[in-house]
Amino acid sequence: MYLSILVVPTIIIIVGCLLLKCPPQKINIFVGYRTKKSMKNKKVWDYSNTLCAKLFIKFGIGMFIGCFIIYILNYFNILNLFEEILVILVFIEIAFLFLIMLIIENRLKKL
Repeated sequence: MYLSILVVPTIIIIVGCLLLKCPPQKINIFVGYRTKKSMKNKKVWDYSNTLCAKLFIKFGIGMFIGCFIIYILNYFNILNLFEEILVILVFIEIAFLFLIMLIIENRLKKL
């Protein structure tokens, strides 16, 4: 059960790798980083999806390492606040996703 905290970071890393290896070729409303700014033209679409993939991988690895440390601390009974930390981790992961979006949108303003 405690390994479940590694699921979200793992999914974020996998999505980042897939987006980097197989980026959406055409602007669409189903797959990729989709905002009004990112869907303006093909150049912006490609840039925003590549940047999103790289940030997903970086932030995903960071989240994975943090969650793994918490898992190890809990496994060896050094940390016994797993449920409380799990709730905090969910909010941190959501905050990371919003941070990624803010970074991409700020870069698109400069593009």
